[in-house]
Amino acid sequence: VTPSIEGYAWIARAWHVGARVIAPAFGTLNRDEGSATIDQELLLAAVRFLPLDPGSLEPMASVGVGAYRLGVRGRASAPNSGCSDAVWSFASDATIGLRINASRFVALVPRIGATWLAPRPVLRFADREVAHTGRPLLHGGVSAEVSW
Repeated sequence: VTPSIEGYAWIARAWHVGARVIAPAFGTLNRDEGSATIDQELLLAAVRFLPLDPGSLEPMASVGVGAYRLGVRGRASAPNSGCSDAVWSFASDATIGLRINASRFVALVPRIGATWLAPRPVLRFADREVAHTGRPLLHGGVSAEVSW
């Protein structure tokens, strides 16, 4: 579970522009060579399309571009040595969902999507690839939206 916040402004009948911040996401990876604590963030500028007039159910789609950051703090088992680093990648995202309007101002939005990262973030232990992400990074969730 990762917290996110989004903000959109209406620019035309069915079009919104905005930003989405997904952060922070934490994790730990353990292997014989050592362990790594991971933190990651995603920031996107997005365009959202709601093709139907507002009703109780509104399909939606969004596309966005931005930046992804992967930070790693490593601890190694002997004879290896641990290190800490952070890498940045270009991010492109596509998401579809369904706005379920509880009122004119409140909606529940289940959604699924995929994010593509370049260059692909890779985590290595002792020169061995142990994890990677972003080709694609699949995601889903449910959010509550408040609008005015």
